[in-house]
Amino acid sequence: MVVGERSLSLGETTLAVRVHAPVEVGSHWECQYEIDWPDGATLRAASGVDALQALQLTFQMIALELYTSPYHEAGELNWPGAGGGYGFSAPKDLRDVLIGDDKRFDG
Repeated sequence: MVVGERSLSLGETTLAVRVHAPVEVGSHWECQYEIDWPDGATLRAASGVDALQALQLTFQMIALELYTSPYHEAGELNWPGAGGGYGFSAPKDLRDVLIGDDKRFDG
């Protein structure tokens, strides 16, 4: 079940990011997410000891994928109407490449 979707702009193309509800899988929780890249959609998952940790790690993995993409590096990716950045909490290792509000609020 998709619980959230954010649309980013990639030139003339819209790039959708979908987050699915965390589900319990044995002794851990898993949260899947999708990114509709122009060259094909990806479906990945993050795992945590509980649903909140799985969700938090999912947001960090999304930020990692967006900020390390060739589209970000080329300056082609943006979230229209937002204060810059993509609105996903980033891991500490990415802080030097964050932009806009992501850079200001991810402390």
